[in-house]
Amino acid sequence: MIEEGFSSTAELDEAECFFIAYFKFVGCSLVNGTSGGDGVPGAIASPEARAKMRRAGLRPENLIKLQQMAARNRGRSISAAHRERIRSFNQGRRFSDAHRARLRAAHQKPERKALLRRTLGGPKPTLRKAVMDQHGVVYESISAAAAVLGLRAELISAVIHGRIRHTGGFTFTLVRSAPENEVP
Repeated sequence: MIEEGFSSTAELDEAECFFIAYFKFVGCSLVNGTSGGDGVPGAIASPEARAKMRRAGLRPENLIKLQQMAARNRGRSISAAHRERIRSFNQGRRFSDAHRARLRAAHQKPERKALLRRTLGGPKPTLRKAVMDQHGVVYESISAAAAVLGLRAELISAVIHGRIRHTGGFTFTLVRSAPENEVP
């Protein structure tokens, strides 16, 4: 490989593309499967290769690995810097009419409508159940109790569902109807 005279990997990648194209043009028989550079630009998988990759991806052990990866990432949020990079990348981006039609059709499915209603319209109403502590004080929701008492909402939920006995010295139960002594 020729590395002299290049100050960055970008220049080296560009030179690699040039030399591959040049030697192919002059008739040299090269074994390069791509046009060179960083990654594999110019590589096109045959339909047989695509089918083989699809079969490999659908193997049960691979599906289990994907489910495990999804479970590990579920509930994680991305950093503000990462959100900004995504926003700047997508800013001014225009989708084709065909792509917009596919997005519209995907959002028309009933299960997608329910998901959008939950994510865009706030939490589902069924999630906001009143809870009561052992002293009889009723809170509008688990998150309201957590905010008032300075506790973590997930631990209050764990108490309610019987996974742990108490949190912060409190025990909680769900309230079917909100009494008058409710604390917001």
